[in-house]
Amino acid sequence: QIAAAVFASLSSVSIGFITAYSSLTLPQLRNDTSIDFVDTRDSGWIASLPSISSIVGSLLGGIVMDALGPRMTLMVTAVPCLLSWSFIAFANSVALIYVGRLITGVFLGIFSPVPQVYATEIAEPSIRGMMGAFPEAAVALGSLLCYAFGSVVDWRWLAGISALVPSLPLFVSMVILPESPQWLTKKAKLNEAEKSLR
Repeated sequence: QIAAAVFASLSSVSIGFITAYSSLTLPQLRNDTSIDFVDTRDSGWIASLPSISSIVGSLLGGIVMDALGPRMTLMVTAVPCLLSWSFIAFANSVALIYVGRLITGVFLGIFSPVPQVYATEIAEPSIRGMMGAFPEAAVALGSLLCYAFGSVVDWRWLAGISALVPSLPLFVSMVILPESPQWLTKKAKLNEAEKSLR
C-alpha cells in the first residue's frame, strides 16, 4: 500500500516540475537564438498557460477518474503529459512552447486530485492519513528536483528530464499496481475489488 501511494505520487512530482519550470527557464529562453525572440509578453504566457489550461483539466478530472478509475487515469494521463514536454524540448518556435505548456496544464488539472484519492482509497484506515500526505510532499519534491536539474542543464534538457523522471516510472508502476477497491466496488467489480485488497 505504501509503495502504491509513493508511485501514485509521481504525478504530483510532475506537478512540481510543471510549476517550477518557467521560473528557471525564462531567462534562458530570452537569450536563446535557436527559437523566436521571447519578449515580456511571451514570458507571461509561458509562465501562466498551465494555470489557465488547468481549469479545463480540473473540470474534466472528476469525469475521467469516475469513468476510468484513479489508477487508469494516472496511467493514461502519463503518456500525453510526457508528449507535451516533448513539444517544449524540441520546440523551434515560441508557439510550440505555448502548445506544450497548454497541454501540461490540462493534465495538471486532470491528475492533481488523483494521487490523493488513490492513496487514501487503497490504504488501511490506520495509515490513511500518512498516505494522503504523500502527494503534497511529492509536489515540493518535484519543484526541488526541477531546481536542482535546472541549475546544471539548459531549458531543452530540463524539459526532457521533466518528461521522463516522473511520467515513465508512473506509467510503468500503474501497469503493475492494483486499481482502487472503492472504485471497483462502485462499478460492481467485486471480485477485482477483493483481489486489489490483498
